[in-house]
Order: sequence, then structure tokens, then C-alpha cells
Amino acid sequence: MTIMTELLLNWLNNEIVLSKSIKDIPMDFRNGYLFAELLYKTKQIPKLSLYKNTTNHKDMIYNFCHLQKNFLDINIVLNETSRNEIINC
Repeated sequence: MTIMTELLLNWLNNEIVLSKSIKDIPMDFRNGYLFAELLYKTKQIPKLSLYKNTTNHKDMIYNFCHLQKNFLDINIVLNETSRNEIINC
């Protein structure tokens, strides 16, 4: 594990404190829910109830499509190919 990964895991698990302990960033974030939770906890989105923490492929796509504007607001461009790569780890 790289130092950057360790720092990120420490920040997510000990400072942000998401709804689950993050151990594998690609797997844990693949459905988009934890991205939404992170944005919610950092006051980038007003509510978390729009997102589903699920393994259902349709819901995963919905989460990322719904996050699209929020990502653009913080200068993150996420196209369909990138979204699918995240979903597929």
C-alpha cells in the first residue's frame, strides 16, 4: 500500500468517518454511494437520501448520473467510460 493510499484511508476512516470502514477504495466506492456520502459530509450536496447503497447495476448508474453535476461543480469530469470503469473496479 502506498503512503498516499494510507493517508486517504486514514482521512476517510478517521476524519470523515463514512458509514463503513474503507478497506479497498475501488470496491468500496464502486456503487457511487460513498462518493455521495463523502460529498454530503463535506457539504457539497444537501441530502443523501437520493442515493442507494446497493449492488444493483441500474442503481449504481443512477447514483453516478445523479452525482454528475456535483462532480462538475468541483471540476471532476466523469464520462460514461470512466463511470463504467469505476463500477467495474
